[in-house]
Amino acid sequence: LAALVTSETAKGIVQMATSAEVITGTLTSKGVSPKTLQEKVNAIDLTPPTEELIVSYQTATGVNGGNTTQNAWTLYPLNTVDSNSITGATTNIGSSEFTLPIGTYQVNGICSVGNDIGQLRIYNTTDASVSFNGKVIGYDRERSLIGQFTIAVAKTFRVEYYITNDTVGVGLGTAINNGNAEVFGSIAITKTG
Repeated sequence: LAALVTSETAKGIVQMATSAEVITGTLTSKGVSPKTLQEKVNAIDLTPPTEELIVSYQTATGVNGGNTTQNAWTLYPLNTVDSNSITGATTNIGSSEFTLPIGTYQVNGICSVGNDIGQLRIYNTTDASVSFNGKVIGYDRERSLIGQFTIAVAKTFRVEYYITNDTVGVGLGTAINNGNAEVFGSIAITKTG
């Protein structure tokens, strides 16, 4: 593209930069119109990428989830890291724990635990304290965990459950045996600030 330039200070033809050249800024010898420049600036996405950690409890196809323990807060066995894009976050699958850096976090999760009255919670192992409790749910296998917390220094956490009746063999999930991994629970932790 070229444009004829005629003014008191310049006369001649100016070669205009392509859209790709405007975006990359690789050429300094070509012109760009104010309109094109503004369009390219407006098209820049300044939204920061989502930082998220997703952990789950899985077994091989056809394998039930295992026993539950009644009337005691018990570690929920998160044994798989599905994804981790939180800078500075680490996981220890052997202990079902995860460490998060400074920030504010939104937690959304659902886990299969027993078939009696029960609850999930996020437990801060660094401070030996509860970050938040999930909703108490009665007579349903699916336990939800939705909440938010903020930490000023890096801390380590785990998910725990409490159930009023233990269930042998299938308390943490019943296998569907469809050829895929059995996924009995999944927790998504999103850094929001």
